Amino acid sequence: AIAMTSQNIHIGSFQGILGDVASSTVTQKLDMTVTAGDFNSLQRTLTHAGVEASDVQALKQALAADPKPTSLSAFGPQTATWIGSMLTKAASGAWKVSLDTATKLLATSIAAYYGFKA
Repeated sequence: AIAMTSQNIHIGSFQGILGDVASSTVTQKLDMTVTAGDFNSLQRTLTHAGVEASDVQALKQALAADPKPTSLSAFGPQTATWIGSMLTKAASGAWKVSLDTATKLLATSIAAYYGFKA
């Protein structure tokens, strides 16, 4: 009830839509930056997208085990297997993103980690 009587409400951190959006168009874009060779930036991006910590750690192990790819279309076998398992999670609903979004996010993020532009 205090919020109902207050003229000023402070929200320290908010992401998303706030307020009345009836009869309006809303466009939101969130840029997450992955820096080449910086696993922490890759981890932040994936975690923000809802990838579980255990899956992020599995990717870290796969990246460490695989040789650095020489092209965008040739991720190492362990990294490719990890991507496949994440796409399966997206397709089954275990990861709450669409299959299309998952495909783009993973390809773009991992490519950026390797220094490629997807």
